[in-house]
Amino acid sequence: VRDLASWNAIISAHSQDFRVLMMFRRMVDSGVRPDETTFAAVLSACDSLGLVEGGMRLFSEMENKYRIQPILEHYTSVVNMLGKAGMVDEAYEFMSKRMCLSSEPTVLRALLHASSVHGNIRIGQITAKKLLDLEPDNVHNFVTVMKMYENTGRLEELEKVKKEMRDKGL
Repeated sequence: VRDLASWNAIISAHSQDFRVLMMFRRMVDSGVRPDETTFAAVLSACDSLGLVEGGMRLFSEMENKYRIQPILEHYTSVVNMLGKAGMVDEAYEFMSKRMCLSSEPTVLRALLHASSVHGNIRIGQITAKKLLDLEPDNVHNFVTVMKMYENTGRLEELEKVKKEMRDKGL
């Protein structure tokens, strides 16, 4: 008989295995109720494996069926997962519906990175402004913004960001 801790360990150990959702279902079918840690592990796995549909279904179950209040780790996995899939608008909408995330640097960085990779300048610029206001001296944020402008051929904006970094002594 496996308890919650055993199931959480099994799910965490299989975070790079496409059978992770099946393992989650087996856990639930065995009568073990998932907790915050279970969902952190399984959503992280969905993020890593690109299982967007399964991940979104699980996030909804977590909130609605199990009445578990999402934590930053859950939100970050969902924004990452959507962003990696090129669903930058959806990731932004997901974040925007949850005002608490609009000022979370971890989530904003995930969204900025996705905007940069997928060339979504509109959301990238909105996110960059929020992030640079929150963390005005974080070099990594500036580098991601510069990559976004470089990847999309916006060399004028790129030069402005470089100048801003120089002016700040970064």
